[in-house]
Amino acid sequence: MNKSIKDTKQLIRERIWRLLEEKNIASFPRPVYGRIPNFVGADKACELMTALTEFVKARVVKINPDSPQRRCRELTLINGKLLIMPTPRIKEGFLMLDPSRIPRQYYGEASTIRGAFKWGGLPIKPGICLT
Repeated sequence: MNKSIKDTKQLIRERIWRLLEEKNIASFPRPVYGRIPNFVGADKACELMTALTEFVKARVVKINPDSPQRRCRELTLINGKLLIMPTPRIKEGFLMLDPSRIPRQYYGEASTIRGAFKWGGLPIKPGICLT
């Protein structure tokens, strides 16, 4: 049986979704099928991210807008790193959040999708060079 990479990825997704539901470690929204799911321990995973050598050395970090990664986005700002976040389904390109332009007390808000649009300025359209 010769499966494509796409087929293999889909099988892995389905297995993970099933395990998250069966073990009751999926968080809202449920059911998790067909989405990047939130899960018990997502915040702890984000905390662990900050100790990774790659994160420590990075000046710019790209993090998706999905719910389980909200804390990762907040920690990126707290650590003084430029955050690049795709808009949902990349419909409006990418948002760039510069922690030096956001008051520290608003990092939590800025790490949400709505807050990123408020604090991130105009979306960067795909194909535009930032140099």
